[in-house]
Amino acid sequence: MTGLEGSVFIVYTERKNLYGIVRPMKGHDVSVTVKPIERQKVAFVPLKGPKAMTKPSLRYVILGVDPGIVTGIAIVDIEGRPLVTVSKRYFSRGDIINLVYEYGTPVLIATDVPHPPAMVKKLASTLNVPLFTPHRTLSVAEKERLVQEYLERYRENSSYRVNVANSHQRDALASAIKAFLSFKPKLEQVEAKVRELGVDVPLREVKALVLQGKSIMDSVNEVLRRRSSMSPRGKREVHLHAMDMQVMEQLRTQVKKQSELIDKLLEERQYLYEKINDLQKRIEQLESLLDEVTREQALKLKENKLLAAMSRRVEELQAHLSRLKGEKESIAAKLNSARDVLRKIAIGDIIPMKYIRALTRDSVNEGCNEWGITADDVLLVLDSNVASQEAFKRLKELGVRALICMSPPPGHVQELAVEYELPLVTLPKERLSWFLQMPLISDPHDLERLIRKAEEEIRDKARLRNIQKLKRIVSEYRNMRVSDLSD
Repeated sequence: MTGLEGSVFIVYTERKNLYGIVRPMKGHDVSVTVKPIERQKVAFVPLKGPKAMTKPSLRYVILGVDPGIVTGIAIVDIEGRPLVTVSKRYFSRGDIINLVYEYGTPVLIATDVPHPPAMVKKLASTLNVPLFTPHRTLSVAEKERLVQEYLERYRENSSYRVNVANSHQRDALASAIKAFLSFKPKLEQVEAKVRELGVDVPLREVKALVLQGKSIMDSVNEVLRRRSSMSPRGKREVHLHAMDMQVMEQLRTQVKKQSELIDKLLEERQYLYEKINDLQKRIEQLESLLDEVTREQALKLKENKLLAAMSRRVEELQAHLSRLKGEKESIAAKLNSARDVLRKIAIGDIIPMKYIRALTRDSVNEGCNEWGITADDVLLVLDSNVASQEAFKRLKELGVRALICMSPPPGHVQELAVEYELPLVTLPKERLSWFLQMPLISDPHDLERLIRKAEEEIRDKARLRNIQKLKRIVSEYRNMRVSDLSD
């Protein structure tokens, strides 16, 4: 006859539910103990999610559990470093929760079997964290190998050196290590993505959210929102990061537009190639016809009227051939020019520009309709001698970054630029070229330098203008006060 050597049932319920049903007793085969859960500190009662039992920890941890009469517990941080291994008979759920919060905030619970015991499920539900289970039950050899490799790795590091006293601790630690290794590629993607975005966020917080099942971008955005609620400075930093991401999106839009222009030029180049081939075939046909006419002409008498007519025809064909050759050379030159423009755009020597004819309201509206002027656009102004306040107001509303002029603008235009804080950059005409009615500006790096310089100058002028205006207001107020006192 076979059976259990012993078994333990731990039941959690309110004391009032036991009245008249269960009472303490001790017999030969059965022992019933009813006792309150004593705590040395205030515990939590979750409402809609887990609340920290102790002071919240900045460390996030993975909890490995091997349940049973003797329950094994292992805790590793989200970098995979072991922190502690513990085993205990009749390890209650409350004691486990108290222990794990002493080392950090749990973000994942792991076990070594694909079908976790009810105790582990309940623990994960209480802590409101995901539960990791392997696809298959880990073998003893596999668990020993995982644990041994980690113990060897951290043997010389006293901060992360743990002692595995029995198989329960070994199984719990193997579960936590297996969970970490399963998520390790995802955590490395988190580090790469944060570096790519260039945002200043705590990696451990992003990793903790990813371990709880969120996507990388959702985790980054949630951490940024948390930081924005901490202080005005945090809000400002998040705003700056949002601006950086907006600039990246605008750069992607510009690259897309330039790619579309390149595709258009490539299509036109292909069209020109096909036209050259057609002209080449036409030339060959005409040359063949010319040879035929020449042979016929040699066979006939010059006095023959037909010969005279054919001679005139040959002359016409020769003239036509000459025109076709000229067209061929012109098309070849345009093709070379298109190829050169494509190459310069590809390597960044030149950039296409949006433009407006003048600084008038009609010209700005025309530019909006033709080019779709948007925020942070740099516009080329063909005639900067005439300007209106409505035009500058409209450009400021559109968020235009700077205006490029081919000659120094007059004083009243510069005053309007200072009033609306729109930088003006003057470029020599030789840096401007046209292709397919599209203005092209050479040396974009130097242009960016000049724009930044103009932005600094316009800010300084606007600041000085505001100071002078403030001084004038103060002076007028003082004069008024002196006049009132004199009266």
